[in-house]
Amino acid sequence: MNSNDLELRQADEAARKIARSEFRHPVVLEAGAGTGKTATLVARILVWALGPGWLAKSDEHADLDQEQTAAKVLDGIVAITFTDKASVEMSQRLARATMQIIKSETVIGIDSEDLPDPARAQSRARAILAQMDRIHIETIHAFCRRTLSENALAAGIYPAFRLDADQTLVANVVRDVLSKWTKENLGATLNQDAATLVKAGIGPTAIEEIATLLVNACVPLRVLESDPYPDSVCQKTAQSLQTAIQQLVDFAKPALCAGEKKSLDKAKDCLESLEAISGRLGSVGNVDDLMAILVDIDLTGTHGRMAQWAKKGGNVGESKALLAAGCDTDQFQSLARSLEPRLRATDSWNPEILRASFPILATVIREVHQDLKRRGILTFNDLLRKCRDLLQENPDVVSKLRRSIDQLLVDEVQDTDPLQYDIVRSLAFGDAPRPNLFVVGDPKQTIYGFRRADLGAYADFIQEIKEDCGEVHALSVNFRSTPAILKEVERIVAPVMQEAQGLQPRFERLLCSQHKQNEKYDDGHDGRSVEYWNSWARVAPSVREQNNLGPKTKAGRAREIEGAAIAKEIQALHEKGNYPYSSFAILMKATTQQEVYLSALRNLGIPYLVEKDKQFFKRREVIDATSALTTILDPLDQVALVGWLRSSTVGLPDAALLPLWSRFFPGKVSLLSHPSDTVLAELETIIDEASQEKIDNAKEVERLPLWPTLLKKAVHDLAVLRSSYHHDSVDLFIHKLRRYFPIAVQESARFLGSHRLANLNRFYDQCLEILSRPELSRGRALRLLRAGVTDAQDMEEASPGDETSDAVRVMSIHKAKGLDFKQVFFVALHQGPGGGMNRDAILQKGDRWEFNIWGATTPHFGEFFEHNKKVAAA
Repeated sequence: MNSNDLELRQADEAARKIARSEFRHPVVLEAGAGTGKTATLVARILVWALGPGWLAKSDEHADLDQEQTAAKVLDGIVAITFTDKASVEMSQRLARATMQIIKSETVIGIDSEDLPDPARAQSRARAILAQMDRIHIETIHAFCRRTLSENALAAGIYPAFRLDADQTLVANVVRDVLSKWTKENLGATLNQDAATLVKAGIGPTAIEEIATLLVNACVPLRVLESDPYPDSVCQKTAQSLQTAIQQLVDFAKPALCAGEKKSLDKAKDCLESLEAISGRLGSVGNVDDLMAILVDIDLTGTHGRMAQWAKKGGNVGESKALLAAGCDTDQFQSLARSLEPRLRATDSWNPEILRASFPILATVIREVHQDLKRRGILTFNDLLRKCRDLLQENPDVVSKLRRSIDQLLVDEVQDTDPLQYDIVRSLAFGDAPRPNLFVVGDPKQTIYGFRRADLGAYADFIQEIKEDCGEVHALSVNFRSTPAILKEVERIVAPVMQEAQGLQPRFERLLCSQHKQNEKYDDGHDGRSVEYWNSWARVAPSVREQNNLGPKTKAGRAREIEGAAIAKEIQALHEKGNYPYSSFAILMKATTQQEVYLSALRNLGIPYLVEKDKQFFKRREVIDATSALTTILDPLDQVALVGWLRSSTVGLPDAALLPLWSRFFPGKVSLLSHPSDTVLAELETIIDEASQEKIDNAKEVERLPLWPTLLKKAVHDLAVLRSSYHHDSVDLFIHKLRRYFPIAVQESARFLGSHRLANLNRFYDQCLEILSRPELSRGRALRLLRAGVTDAQDMEEASPGDETSDAVRVMSIHKAKGLDFKQVFFVALHQGPGGGMNRDAILQKGDRWEFNIWGATTPHFGEFFEHNKKVAAA
């Protein structure tokens, strides 16, 4: 063992001892993967509860018996975990460790010297075990819920508030409000902003989705009531663009625009275009001025050139010209990198869409907030914000809480967002009395950047703890992995994990535990612990050289080769080593290309299961089926009507919505309770007239020339099904529903069709069960089905097979955390990280909010997005 390893092991041992014995000052424990942080947390709780904590409560309450003392001790311990699963695991391990002390068994992480004498330790442990339900091991949301419930009046909320745990309550309220808004604004009196959105293909369903997203994110109404493109922001953007353009033009023009070399023609065109833009940017007063400048000049070629300059610098000819003129090519690339994202960000500006969207969304969300308040409904973000505000604005409440908590433990602190940090600060910092703070985290394991977890905020929080006389220690002995794995991680990760302030921490080595030190892979497998496979087409050298094959095999073909090789390897290991298929896992960074690997498994007859998130009621096929059912059961629900019309069952183009709505199509459909010749004839007339109207987005309609015919059939089928619901048995109605609206047939032919079909089968089974319940009214039954608040809400997406069967597991890397497999294949490593902006995104930085709504972005969204992308990449 070298001296560095010895120092690391000694520091690790000292850190574990401090974690279970230092109760006077705050302690930070940076615990790497597999270093036993949960065992350390449990050890700290038990040592405190059986030792210092017990003595403190005994001195304070001398008249209490042992169980009453134990209750007091546990009442003063709050352990905040990141997930419900983690809280359950910690509770179970704490109970198990307490039982081990009662039985005089060794507890992982605790030395005998940490505890009182055995007789006292056993006696106190029995009392602790009997009162174990008094300890607060909970998520931050559970802590906030408990705090708000106990201080509802001070927080200004309804005491018996309901938490929208699965976001269905908010979705219901949004739907109700939007349904009312749709009738008032897309009927006889057409709201101009609504008309603008409908012409752009943005209907009630899309508005509902965005409104729900905004409510759950707690976006303040003041943001939506303001201009999305303020003049001052547009002027600063123009000035910033002008400065960046002029710097690049002044630097590169003398070198790239001198002479008559044709190889520099594209560079000249790009610089001339940029210079023309720069000359006009000084006169920008508002967003309309800026958009006019950018629209008037053809930027197609300019963007392509700028992207290349930013990514690779100039091409060979451009680089030679720059060097010949004495210009630094690295500086040229740096200037292009500074300008390109700013110029690209304006591509997605769309004042017409956002200026029409904001007033509509503000109107809808204002009423949603009022309705939520009347009903006493809070979202998860509401919990955090209201708890933070309660603690910051009510000294009496926070003082009472501080006195009630002796030990505050916070796990996975690196994934904490700014709101959660504020809550912990309010409890653990400030005047005494206050709890002793113990936090565990590992900045290298931050994976929730998209939830506003921020390494900069983490670093600031740790610095505050240090300034508060806190100690920071690290665990570096790993109990999970073999030496070969840890060495390989160090070899691959250490060179690229360079410290970047606020983005990426420095790499910290992990050492193998003693009991893993000599462990060998002795089950007959002839491979190495870690293997890297390179996938390319194997051809003759002459052919490879002539056709530029080999290592330059295209990514799609490489995936096919990789998938086939993995399937063959799994089959061989299954047959040779008698491994069950369930001992293999295929992991990927993203599941968008998984069909290639599934196809390879199918070709060899290897069974597999695709692990999915718990998103059953968010699957497109289930949403479409729910819209269809709602349209049948609730003739007045126009949001569901739009969803059904846009589904694959009907296939109505968005551009046809406005002509239909302006002719009162929804109102006439609501009268269709049975196949009425009169109503159907009126609907057919409306459809014919709408199909003859000149539509702005004609290309969309041209791609679906048969939409009038399909729509006529759809409304006829709708009439049949509405009549069936009232007159047929439930099972016959479900049978007709599947027959007339054949969503299952269409979805089964798509990607992962068997999973989609399984989801739909589950949905229809659920429909049959709920609609058969005599105690439910139609409205209540519909709400259960539409909102997904039955037991199935928490179910994962349906699987086409038995999940206990012997099958290869296929999943994303995030789903695999904590799972154990004999052999793991991590595929598609050649696939780079996704860099595109997601539609319908909300980003926040302090009090600033930026949006990407239906592809239209607010001015600083690109800046926020680039920062978040850097955080995610790190």
